[in-house]
Amino acid sequence: MRALERGASHARSPPRMRALASAVLLLARAHALETATATIFSSLSSRGGGASVAVGAGADGLRGLITTRAATPGDVLLEVPLACCLSDFGAGEAAVEPPSWTSGMEWNVQLACSVLAQRAAGSPLLADWPEAPPVPLLCNADELLLACDEGLASRVREQRLWALGQYALALGAAEAATDAAAATILATPRPFMEALALVQSRALLLKTPRPMGMRRLLVPGLDLSNHAEQPTALYSFSPTRGGVVRLHATKWLEP
Repeated sequence: MRALERGASHARSPPRMRALASAVLLLARAHALETATATIFSSLSSRGGGASVAVGAGADGLRGLITTRAATPGDVLLEVPLACCLSDFGAGEAAVEPPSWTSGMEWNVQLACSVLAQRAAGSPLLADWPEAPPVPLLCNADELLLACDEGLASRVREQRLWALGQYALALGAAEAATDAAAATILATPRPFMEALALVQSRALLLKTPRPMGMRRLLVPGLDLSNHAEQPTALYSFSPTRGGVVRLHATKWLEP
């Protein structure tokens, strides 16, 4: 089974987090398939999407997307309706926008708050999401003392200070908007920081037609693919049927 990888460029805005580029790589051969994540693909299908991919893990334990049928260059492997995607502000009703009280905040803060809201509602759009990765953003002060690179430790401290500042803004905005559910979720920084870390690794930057323009999106299913400089698949936006994000094969693929 052929696995999908994508090339990516990571973040650097005040949060030092960037949206990902459009090249992906499918795992070369699956060691095991994950049936639990079929939830996301069945959910997408029920809302007008489609998939010729599954989730698997290679012999090295790498988790990612795997093609389930033979494909030729240009074939569509995955189609996700825009209405199933989480977007920063600017998509209007075309996609799932963040809570209104996040308007004016950084795009990744908007998406992190949107993730928390969707998870609290039990949304199937996030059924495939794992626990937060062990990234530097989530290191505590004691763990940073173990870093051999003081420059790295200093940058992580700066990033954490920024993220904690954004957390305080989000909590204050939720309370001011009397959004009790959001304020409860944000009662401690950890859930926000974990959501921010996941957004950092999963958000895509996509060009869509006006009036939406360039949007940062979380695309269910597609966010399971991995990154590579020599991809086996590329994603793109199509305005058909109200807008869809498609994953196209770039090489001959065999299941």
